[in-house]
Amino acid sequence: MEILLVTLHLVVFAAAELTFIKDTYQNPNSKEPFRHMIKDKATGLIYVAGVNRIIQLNENFTVLQSISTGPRLDDINCFPHELNLCKTKKMTDSYSKALMIDDRGKRLIACSSLFQGSCKKYHLSDITKFDNDSSKNKYVVANNATASTVAFIAPGPAEDGKLAQPNVMYVGTTYTTSGYKFIRDDIPAFCTRNINTLDIAYKGDFVKSSKFVEGTHRHTFLVNYIYGFSSDSFSYMATVQRKSTSSEKYISKLIRVCQNDERLYSYTEVELVCKHNGAKYNLLQAARIAKPGKLQSTHSTEALDDTAVCIYQLETIKSKFIENVKNCFNGTARIGPDHIVDRTQCQKAEGFIEQITLDYCRELDFNYPIDGEHPIIASAALTLKTKVSAITVAVTHDYTIAFIGTQNGHILKVAIESQELAHMYEDLVIENGARIHEDMVFDMAEKYLFTITDKKVKYLRSV
Repeated sequence: MEILLVTLHLVVFAAAELTFIKDTYQNPNSKEPFRHMIKDKATGLIYVAGVNRIIQLNENFTVLQSISTGPRLDDINCFPHELNLCKTKKMTDSYSKALMIDDRGKRLIACSSLFQGSCKKYHLSDITKFDNDSSKNKYVVANNATASTVAFIAPGPAEDGKLAQPNVMYVGTTYTTSGYKFIRDDIPAFCTRNINTLDIAYKGDFVKSSKFVEGTHRHTFLVNYIYGFSSDSFSYMATVQRKSTSSEKYISKLIRVCQNDERLYSYTEVELVCKHNGAKYNLLQAARIAKPGKLQSTHSTEALDDTAVCIYQLETIKSKFIENVKNCFNGTARIGPDHIVDRTQCQKAEGFIEQITLDYCRELDFNYPIDGEHPIIASAALTLKTKVSAITVAVTHDYTIAFIGTQNGHILKVAIESQELAHMYEDLVIENGARIHEDMVFDMAEKYLFTITDKKVKYLRSV
């Protein structure tokens, strides 16, 4: 069983000594900050991506390879495949937007702001080599330094006549106004992509495996993507967005699609609610899947400088999604949300409701997408007097420990006792005043934790 642990924003503690830090890798160029980090589970090698560089490290922080990814001749008004014709091109920094490992293809997929938000597939065995094919000219992610992008690899729809499900890339991207509008309008808010070509995975005559913010709302309704994950036969993205196109109130949501649904008929959004003492912590800050069967997250509010830690059972999440789907096919809910399609009443499907089980993967081509009206609710297990930027989880024997990274450079160690009870037992100063980025990973033995800030990667004792 898995859990989702999230933090929502609502900590001043006595800090531990620095003896817990085993080693530190210093950014060789402090003007080009680190941003993403990922570990190859097969080899234990660490890949760090930031502005203009990707670095391959072993667990002792020996640099095995380091490659330049920028600056390059580019411009937001240039086409990657016609750079030689672009008169405005200039040396432009490359900001890391997403970093993934394709285990089957033995590739490191690195996406950056360059070339309209493109990705390159580097060889895991030698990152100086990359696939020089048409995939490098696809527009995939946000094309500036600040707009959010979340991307991860998980199973996608099976091909006709086959049982095996190939891996695809799930991508959520905030709309940007950088460059030509017709280019940005062609990049979906949410989509699945072929992992080899990086094309949209399915393109039918009328339906594709992509969702767009409707044109009239595209400049004003900006979805901030926080975290993405795969569980059972579904893929999820956690977001922060306005409650509706007519509301100024922000809420947190989970987006879900069935992995065997090539047309995304199963696309459903449900609000994620974290509460404490009657207060609603509406701004998701960080989230992470943890075993057994939980999503752990941190949330905040606009009014308070506090954070709430909420824990959601994944079975509860699945049940709530199915409840919302059933309500729609029972004719008592609406399709939506209204930044994607007009909210209209769902059509009742007589005699169909009993076929909708927890693993239901959409068989009808109407009532989509669905804007769930019944939220997923959890009470905070813990509140903290700080803003959070990262979270990860380790299970040791019968204990679940959350490592919570803060925006001021601390790691808080939290013991999870139950879904509604947790306590902070240690405050570790990693780099005072520095934001801990979300990509925290464990070593192969899960005894040490790697953390990343703009300037440093640290290797610290987790147990």
